[in-house]
Amino acid sequence: MEDEGLPWSSPKKVSDRFAKNGEDMLEVLVNDIDRYEQLSNREELLALASALAGRDVILEAVALEHVDAVLLVNLEQCGAAIQNPEDLLQNNSNEVNDGSFLQDRYKAVTISDTEQFILDNRNANTRNKTKSDLKMFYEWALSNGEMRMVEDIPFPKLDGLLARFYLGVRRRDGEEYEPDTLSGVQNSIDRHLKDLKINVEIKKHEAFSHSRRVLEAKRKDLKSQGKGTKKKRAEPLDSNEIQKLYEKQVLGAANPTALLNTVWLNNGVHYGFRGRQEHTNLRLGDLKLLKDGSGTEYVEFYGDVRDVTPKMFAQPNSDYCPVKLFKLYVSKRPEDLRSDPESRFYLRPLPNPDKDGVWYCRQPLGKNKLGIMVKTMAVTAELYGRKVNHSTRKTFATTLLQSERPVTEVAQLGGWKSISTLTHYNIPSIKQQSKASKILSEITIPESSNELDAVNLMNKPLTQL
Repeated sequence: MEDEGLPWSSPKKVSDRFAKNGEDMLEVLVNDIDRYEQLSNREELLALASALAGRDVILEAVALEHVDAVLLVNLEQCGAAIQNPEDLLQNNSNEVNDGSFLQDRYKAVTISDTEQFILDNRNANTRNKTKSDLKMFYEWALSNGEMRMVEDIPFPKLDGLLARFYLGVRRRDGEEYEPDTLSGVQNSIDRHLKDLKINVEIKKHEAFSHSRRVLEAKRKDLKSQGKGTKKKRAEPLDSNEIQKLYEKQVLGAANPTALLNTVWLNNGVHYGFRGRQEHTNLRLGDLKLLKDGSGTEYVEFYGDVRDVTPKMFAQPNSDYCPVKLFKLYVSKRPEDLRSDPESRFYLRPLPNPDKDGVWYCRQPLGKNKLGIMVKTMAVTAELYGRKVNHSTRKTFATTLLQSERPVTEVAQLGGWKSISTLTHYNIPSIKQQSKASKILSEITIPESSNELDAVNLMNKPLTQL
């Protein structure tokens, strides 16, 4: 079938006659793959056109996704028989004649586009971890005379370097790393090589058996020293600790810093924000002030894709209502930033603000400052335990789970993809542990009796021991 009048031209074959090296041959191969894909798409569309025109054609050759309901409706409206498949493609609409019909529906995507799409949508923490671990390895390698990139080092040489790295690398203060940190570097290098399409898995491939044995032995040695035996997990904030933060004026509305801390904490707890990144990315337009059917105000978070957009409802009977404090914070921003949806949400407090005027400057709070918000508050209020930014997300999950909210509800509100992940958050609170201890004590503490009292008198009361 000729191409004349069709909204495309036949793809041209690139000859390999003038290829001078492997790079030229690769370019020819890629061109051939694109050419065959274009020819395949062309044949499917012509087969579809022939089928709709009543031609004798094998319908199995027509991909179902190419059957467009709008296209069929347009055919019925034509009122005339289609004599040639080319007529279908030419006369369906004016858009087809200039090729925009196919261009709008079938976007040209290369293999490199698909690979970049995967990288762009990888978790930001994973990308940062890979980058950080590679930097650590390169710094160590450079200090040992190796300047090549990981992907350029032959496998036997890389295996030896990794074995020496696991055994010899230290923190900047000279201390040993945790066992999981070394395993994390191994995972990051493996992930980096996979991203570059290098067909090797350093965690399984025989070429890296020596470095794996060294890492395994190193992990055992570190654990014998007490490393890696205690999980450094964030601890949630309980009501007593939050009460103390208000009493110390770390939270509240007494000053710009306290108000900033409060809206930050409320966002973290009510929306289940993750550590630092979601706070850093937050814009004013991501939080919308709305009302429900009864007129109660609430602030809804639209900053990411979740099954349910989480909401923070007003508590009208409290002076520390989260919606009231949110509105106060917005009113204390520079006037032109009170309604700019693209402006960063967290702004730096002014050193000497006017009590009745603007409290914050135009400069956004930096990511490093946002990254230690809970730690700074905990130090100021003298809170105990490991209190870090992730404590707010843990407070979100543990509070709801301990209140017997359905686990599916908690997962949807917090944006968890897997319900099983929430098992790490479903831990008993101090009050629940106290209640459990009281129940157990009812078994281990005997009831008072004359015989038991006589024994206690002979052996002195416990208060005198």
